[in-house]
Amino acid sequence: MNEQTNKITVTNYVIEVDQMTCTLDKNILCKNVSFGIRQGEHLTILWKDGLGKSTFMEICTGLMKSNYTGSVRHYGKDVRNTSNEFIMKSRSRTGYVFQNAALISNHTVFDNIALPLRYHSAKTNRQIDEIVNKQIEKYQLTDIQYLLPEMLTTSQSKIVAFARALVVEPDILYLDEPSLGLDHESFDFIVSQIKEFSQKSHTITLMLTKSLSLSKALQFPMAVLHNQQLYFNERSQCKK
Repeated sequence: MNEQTNKITVTNYVIEVDQMTCTLDKNILCKNVSFGIRQGEHLTILWKDGLGKSTFMEICTGLMKSNYTGSVRHYGKDVRNTSNEFIMKSRSRTGYVFQNAALISNHTVFDNIALPLRYHSAKTNRQIDEIVNKQIEKYQLTDIQYLLPEMLTTSQSKIVAFARALVVEPDILYLDEPSLGLDHESFDFIVSQIKEFSQKSHTITLMLTKSLSLSKALQFPMAVLHNQQLYFNERSQCKK
């Protein structure tokens, strides 16, 4: 495969889901779902609990490559047929916040935040430490930076997950129930961070949530999963 093939190039849609039917344990989660998100666009999908929301998100991110028909493309390339080099380049531009925070249990808060930089950048340890220290200060985590995840509250874990997702200054942010378990103060803080990210002209957000209050606070274009179908509101620019 030549060098040109491995390059990440921006096509019309950066994230594109085409005629996806998703199943889990023989249960159909969604049927023939299609949408595309371009640079500078942000989409909220309202999705009830217990209907496979996290599975759908893992498929959209390319982390899961089974349990569906149709296609998922990133930068015009099907995620099931891309090279490891392309996947690594794509992940270096992507931030994830999972429903359960998904912090590494034997890593401190500091090391959890540093993880994407250590895996997906060529920065030195000194550079990484400087970036992580700035992130810890921004997210008000100084007092807990050397704690393990088991010692954190739900709100603290979620904020650490945000700090980790955004430490690489990604182009794409995937959010799976980002406000779940947050206290009121942490909710407001996380909303402010998502808004700050979305105001950058080139960024993309795909968020799955059941929270109407979060959807209203962010006011992203919205779609709703109902009876296994995806319905878009009139102001959404992300439908195909």
